[in-house]
Formats: sequence, structure tokens, C-alpha cells
Amino acid sequence: MIAVAGLWADIAARMLPAYAAIGVGYAVGRLSRQDWLKVLSGVLMYGLIPIVVFRNALALAFGAAIGHVVLSITFSALMVLCGLLIVPRIRTDVPRRLATCAFGYTNIGWFGVPTGLALFGPDSLPILVMAYVGGLFFGNTVGFYLVARDRFSVAASLRKMAAIPPLYAFGAGLAARAFGLGDAAILSADAAFRIAALLMSGCGMMVVGLGASRLTLSWTAIRAVLRLIIWRHVAGIGVIWAVIGLFSACGAPIPPEIRAVVVLIGLLPVAGNIVIFAAQLQGDVAASALIVAVSTTVSTVGILIWSVMLLGL
Repeated sequence: MIAVAGLWADIAARMLPAYAAIGVGYAVGRLSRQDWLKVLSGVLMYGLIPIVVFRNALALAFGAAIGHVVLSITFSALMVLCGLLIVPRIRTDVPRRLATCAFGYTNIGWFGVPTGLALFGPDSLPILVMAYVGGLFFGNTVGFYLVARDRFSVAASLRKMAAIPPLYAFGAGLAARAFGLGDAAILSADAAFRIAALLMSGCGMMVVGLGASRLTLSWTAIRAVLRLIIWRHVAGIGVIWAVIGLFSACGAPIPPEIRAVVVLIGLLPVAGNIVIFAAQLQGDVAASALIVAVSTTVSTVGILIWSVMLLGL
């Protein structure tokens, strides 16, 4: 039990800044008349997220790294397919495509990386970072499109998706990498990239808190979203183990230490960026914030239970 308590304390310490930012956002949303949600979501969408996306694309090395990114995108796509099958069967007031986006968009940046470091140490970073890059690309394309579709036509949603800066930042990063500017550019602007990443995480969590401040909570709404999230995690674990089984069947079994990190991805919550998308598209911000809040709670409990299983206690 001492080992479990130490692990949980490590996870809590790594997650504390993010939860604090959510709390600050919630307090500001309740106390201020300024629409900080619109301001911060704009700063993120048109400033901080493109910088971080550009930096991650700039650092991509072709080969195994690209393979991991493709696997991450494939996982998200399979989760969206699961969402398309499951969401219509769950009675909820959450917009249907927003709920489907929640199935495929996983919070790896501020939740998955700190948790992976606490559970598995630095060896987990290469996998989690590549999963994060794949998730960023998927979320800022398919994810953004799905949230847009709850309010706009197919053509309008595609136009809005094509206009968001992160998409072009990803392409610019890949182009710079292809011209041999990757390592030199990262080294010369490493401090600026790190600051942008920290600001993105902090502002992103504040946006979740600002969205939560608009919630009018009821047990009926929470119960419906809880059912949605539970099915999302069931689907996530199912997809992860199906992929693991497929690799084994093809004669390329995933080593146990890597398998544990991959399973962690199936336990992670919905990405807070869905609140940013909803704010930018004038969608259902309260529903997106409730999804993130419930999903984060369920993931925290699930990972704590799983950590006990990992330690064999």
C-alpha cells in the first residue's frame, strides 16, 4: 500500500497545476462579466496551438516515429467509428457530433504525459509524444469538423476546418523538416517553444474551467454524460486490445512495457480542446465542458485502480 500511495501522490503532484488552472478558469468565469472564454479560445486557436503543432511537426522523424503517429490517428478514427455506432443509442442532450468527436479526441498532453511519467518513467515519452502529435492532427481536422457539423452544413464545416491555423502550422512544420531546418530551428527557439507549450496547457485548462462555469448541473444531465463516457472508455480499451491482438496475430507482438503504455491511452479522458472548438464555433460550450469534467473524473478513478493492478496489489 505504501508503493500505491507514493504512486498516487506522484500522479496528483504532476496533475495539480492543470487542476489549479481549471479552478482559476471556473472562478474567473463565475466572477467576471468579460467573455474570457472567447478571448482565450481565440488565443489558443490562432496563436498557441499553431506554435505547438508547428514545433511537433518540425520534430517529426520519418520512420518509426511516423508509424506511431499513423497508429495514433488510426486509433482516433476507429474510436470515431465506435462513436457513430454508440452515440445514437444513448439518450442525451449532448449534440450528436460533439459526442462523436469526444470518442476520438483523447487528452494526452496535460493528462496522458504526466500520468505516463508517473507510472512508467521517461521511457514512456516517445510513445506518448507521438500519440500526442497524431491526436493533435486528428483533433484539429476531423475533430473540429465534427463539432462544426452540429451547426453548419458539410460544405461550411469543411471550409471552417480548412481555415484553422493548426492545419497549416502542421504542414509548415513538415515542410521545414523536409528542407533540413528541423533540429536547428528547434534548438534556436527551444525556450520560446517550451513557453508556448506551457501557456497552451495552462490556457487550455482555464478554458475548460471557463466552460464549466456556464454549467447548470443536474443529475439527469450528469448521468447521461456518464453513460456516454463509460461506453467511450469501454470502446477505447476494446480498440486498444484489438490492435494489440492484431499485432500478435501478424507475428509482431508488442513488448509488455510498451503494451502497458498503449493501454494507458485507452484510459485517458476526452481532450479539453473540444471546449475551445465549441467556443470558436458558437456551439454547446456547457455540454463540451461537462463531457471533459466527467471524463476526467472517470479516467482518474480508472487509472488509480489500474495502477493498483500494475503493482500487483
